[in-house]
Amino acid sequence: MSTTPKHAHADDYGLNTSVNNAVALLQKNKQLDSVSVVTNFASFKEISKDIAALPIDVFLHVNLTEGTPISPAQKIPSLVDNNGLFFNQLTFIWRCIMGKINADEVYVEVKNQYDRALQSGARIVGLDSHQHVHAFQPVAKVMYDFAAAHNIAYVRSYKQVCTKGLSARCIKIVYVFLARLSGRGRLPISWRKKSWKNYMMATWQDTRFYEGSVTVVTHPGTNYDRQGSIITSLLRHYKHVAKK
Repeated sequence: MSTTPKHAHADDYGLNTSVNNAVALLQKNKQLDSVSVVTNFASFKEISKDIAALPIDVFLHVNLTEGTPISPAQKIPSLVDNNGLFFNQLTFIWRCIMGKINADEVYVEVKNQYDRALQSGARIVGLDSHQHVHAFQPVAKVMYDFAAAHNIAYVRSYKQVCTKGLSARCIKIVYVFLARLSGRGRLPISWRKKSWKNYMMATWQDTRFYEGSVTVVTHPGTNYDRQGSIITSLLRHYKHVAKK
């Protein structure tokens, strides 16, 4: 088993109470180096008072595929359905491929989600995205432009993805294909530019055998090789993640 230090990161903080509780416990046990916050859900209020005091790096987890946007629906019509809700992931990806996502509207919503994070006292050092929306155009360019305009150091780079295991490799192949379609034959900048650490897109069993420095990304609300409660499962999995 590799003893190379790994960077432990949790996505989805603010998505719901279950995720919030899981992240809080991981943080209490000093098993996280960084976290990504989702700001457009009511459950973000549960954690907003605590974010400024977090002794770890905080990223913005841009969400364009789940729930209600922060922006008024009439300001971002290409991102929402007739009920004013974000399109689901598959519909969103299809709309990217068909050129039906307006880049200016993406920028408006990213800015509003970012501003809400700042209002909580968070110091955002990087950007990533819920359900990998910035793997596709036009979201990828918007997020890199936004990061540059707001002096944000990092954007999660798909060029840095490390895959271990058949399922992870298959997922990556599909995403590359769809991303290239959204970029009209050219991979979006998020696949071409290195701006974040190597990170693992794989099962938990795979990560323990990875050789090299890598960011292990977990989604605390997701059922990864779960045995017992989600909290118990997460703590068990993190035992093999030697922090940086």
